[in-house]
Amino acid sequence: MPKILSIKAEYDVTVADLISLHRSGYSVFRTSHAGNWSSYKLLLSQLGLPDCVWDVTCMHEDIKNQPQKQFLAGDTMSLLDEPPEKPINGEKHLSLYQRCCNGTHTLSSYHLEPLKKLYGNVVCTQSELLLEEEERLKRVFAVVQKYAPEMIGRYILPCGCMVNLNQVSQDTYKARCKHHTATVQKDDLAASAISTLHELRILALNPKGYIPKGGALYSFNLVVASFLLWSFWKFGDKPIYMLSGPDMIGYATKESFIRSVENVLTLVAQHSPDLIPSNVDLRVVPATLFCFGYPSGDTAAEQVMKVHDEIINLQNILFASGRVDPKKPSMLPKRALLKANDKIEELAKMLQMSGVTWNIFINPAKDVFFSQHDLEHTGRRMTVDEKYLNMPFRYIEKTLTSLQKVEQLLISQFCSKN
Repeated sequence: MPKILSIKAEYDVTVADLISLHRSGYSVFRTSHAGNWSSYKLLLSQLGLPDCVWDVTCMHEDIKNQPQKQFLAGDTMSLLDEPPEKPINGEKHLSLYQRCCNGTHTLSSYHLEPLKKLYGNVVCTQSELLLEEEERLKRVFAVVQKYAPEMIGRYILPCGCMVNLNQVSQDTYKARCKHHTATVQKDDLAASAISTLHELRILALNPKGYIPKGGALYSFNLVVASFLLWSFWKFGDKPIYMLSGPDMIGYATKESFIRSVENVLTLVAQHSPDLIPSNVDLRVVPATLFCFGYPSGDTAAEQVMKVHDEIINLQNILFASGRVDPKKPSMLPKRALLKANDKIEELAKMLQMSGVTWNIFINPAKDVFFSQHDLEHTGRRMTVDEKYLNMPFRYIEKTLTSLQKVEQLLISQFCSKN
């Protein structure tokens, strides 16, 4: 059978291009996890680019959003009353099933609620989207159940432990964690997986008073394939633009990942060809690079962004002159730098003082950063200088690769170490 799926990294579009494509009826989506969202995610949502939040956020693994905590005003608050159990035997603990706020929220719903208030339907969960096309999805799951049941190969126990299903007889599968045991028949896998999607939607959006039951869950390759199929059903046979975080741009373009997802699409094409286009063209955009947004009215953030602008202009001059190597930046004497920009000493000192307050170079797995909880609390909105909207991601990557090093060198040259 001819190749169905193409996945390529796309560095040559701009955010302005993505906004135009979205408005023209293309599938343009960021895919993310529930938790504290950093500035680039908030800005893209502010600009109207949709975000699909994966339902399966693993509390101990998907840590780049630090879902167990709330970030507000530079402080951290634990959302769990007790330290969470550590997973054993390969199980994973899903944020959607971890209760907080006296049980009225799950970790996921707590972080999603302000995003829904801020951006409405621009932010949605994958279960929300897929259940818009429930009848078609049932047909996909029925094909998988009959011909490749291992693609519905995971199970969520009522406690929120996600484990792999083990086949214990020709027609029976078992799931077990230290809290619960469950069995499911092969002929019930598809129905159970659909029921689980309904449960995931409730736990993400309105969990108060709901008692989880758990159920079968589709495997990761089917998670991705289902989203690609939904994009075709919703937008037609057009390229799909997926705005990647720091991880997906790496793994999604690997041949092993592409083959895994294509296996699902090929199976659907063989048994329900009306559900799938002849070719799926997925373009993965490194959206995490778009870190130039800041909250309007925040003086420190606005000041730091202006400093970044000035230093970007300076490094472009230095690189163009050939006096500094963009791949291995090193500083010129102070006199030469001041000649290139007579305010550079003042800018370096300003960056040293305010850069901690508003830092575009964050480690989201460890740092405390400005989040949606800050936006909701302050009533501000994200903004960005319009020139960045028209920068190709390839140019942004090149700029940021050297910017942090150049700024560190400037601070070391012009600022006292005391």
